[in-house]
Amino acid sequence: MADYSAIMALVFEHRSYSEIVGMVGCSRRDISLVKKTIAARGITVVQAAAYGRDELAELFPDGRENVSTGFS
Repeated sequence: MADYSAIMALVFEHRSYSEIVGMVGCSRRDISLVKKTIAARGITVVQAAAYGRDELAELFPDGRENVSTGFS
């Protein structure tokens, strides 16, 4: 899973996609998702800094199923 907290911090610093990819090692898709979420929800720098793991998981759900639940 991408480090969405770090991506948000760098987006608020107005870093370029290339800089963020190089610093965090995420995909451009992850950065785009963060930018869209920030805009859609009106997230501020202060709010982003206060988000914990649970809040980030709600904002950016993984979407993958747990593989072990499919096996019996």
